[in-house]
Amino acid sequence: MKKGRLIYADEDGTCYVTRRIECDMRPVRSGCGMHIVNSFRYGGFRSLYEFDCFVVRFIQKQEKEKAEDLSGLTAIWPECEDLTELFARLNTEEYCYFINEGGQKQWPGGTLHPDSMLVICGQEPAEVVYRRTDVSEPPVGETEFVNILETLRIEEKLPVLAKDHIIYLLELLMRDQGGEISYFVHDLDFGRNYEPGLLLDELGKIDLSCSQSLYQELVQTGF
Repeated sequence: MKKGRLIYADEDGTCYVTRRIECDMRPVRSGCGMHIVNSFRYGGFRSLYEFDCFVVRFIQKQEKEKAEDLSGLTAIWPECEDLTELFARLNTEEYCYFINEGGQKQWPGGTLHPDSMLVICGQEPAEVVYRRTDVSEPPVGETEFVNILETLRIEEKLPVLAKDHIIYLLELLMRDQGGEISYFVHDLDFGRNYEPGLLLDELGKIDLSCSQSLYQELVQTGF
């Protein structure tokens, strides 16, 4: 049992449910699920837009699939205040990460409050995850961030595994739930493949032409 899905409950209680994601979704250090847990714990998934961005990038990275939008990736389930009904709809062989940004939800362990995540194994709740409240400023300064990415760019002898680990740690520290750092490094080749208008958000285009612009984007959306 390794595959799984994410569910986001918005302020109206509507549940946005991803399709089954084909990767190791276990909430352990070697599994992809721990990235989901840490992204939530360090401030991610504060809006449906952030959830959408995370899902697209997560599937792109884990399944090596080009996912441009959420078409076919998510479904909408009606509001349910009692999570027992939701558990019954889940596959017994999947992990599920339920992000509650709506009202209180009842489950066998009591009440699931807003701004919390419930990790579900099969159809059984396993753990409640809460956000950290002691992280309010970017733990990495802009100069340090730029220097780290510049080192990754020019250091050809750095092992791929070590480079990926550094990127992963940066994503956690910068609350990069959408995987923009990984996208900047691998897809945009440190900004060299960026074209104006290539990326758009609700407020207009996203500038990922250089590491400084990437840092400002992460600070604006994560902090």
